[in-house]
Amino acid sequence: TLRKKWIQEVKSPPTALLKLTSSPQSNGTNTNAEQQQQQQQQQQKEMQRPHPYREVETFVTGQTIMEQMAQEYMGIDYDLLRNNCCTFARDACLRLGVEEKDIPTWFLHLAETGAATEEAVAN
Repeated sequence: TLRKKWIQEVKSPPTALLKLTSSPQSNGTNTNAEQQQQQQQQQQKEMQRPHPYREVETFVTGQTIMEQMAQEYMGIDYDLLRNNCCTFARDACLRLGVEEKDIPTWFLHLAETGAATEEAVAN
């Protein structure tokens, strides 16, 4: 699954972008003027960014997510009404990239109703 996160980009100083490479051209396809133009275009793109951060997507396997969740969902923490298989499945879906709006609303209603009833009786 893909996971999105924000990273800070390291911006090069403008003078570093305008330096031309001193290596000789092997095939003559890129002239120094073309290289300079490409570097200036890259500099303009970097200067137009409103902030030094960008969003990137990283690949995370389902096994990695399950290993992380195994540490959070210990058997001793199981609660039939508040921390059950439905809450685990919902959390797994969210971590795997399913959006909250795509999970049916009825999915947790029975457990939520039971928890609310238990709290009402206790009070």
